[in-house]
Amino acid sequence: MMNDEKFVMIGATALRKPDGTFHPAIPLYVKVDQGAVDPDNGFTEGEKELYDDIGAALMPFYKKYADGVKIFEKETR
Repeated sequence: MMNDEKFVMIGATALRKPDGTFHPAIPLYVKVDQGAVDPDNGFTEGEKELYDDIGAALMPFYKKYADGVKIFEKETR
């Protein structure tokens, strides 16, 4: 591996044994240029976009949960 390269884990896989159970999972990596990784957060551009998209999609659910907790705390005091 050269100094300007980095491996980023993109997932994991596991083979099945003949009885249907899984072998231990094996991580999957992709090699990226070190320059493609943001030094502030360790994300590549694609990872940052995915992180932001998932956060935006989950935020309404988290807000609903947090609001429910606040109501519950007020009612139990």
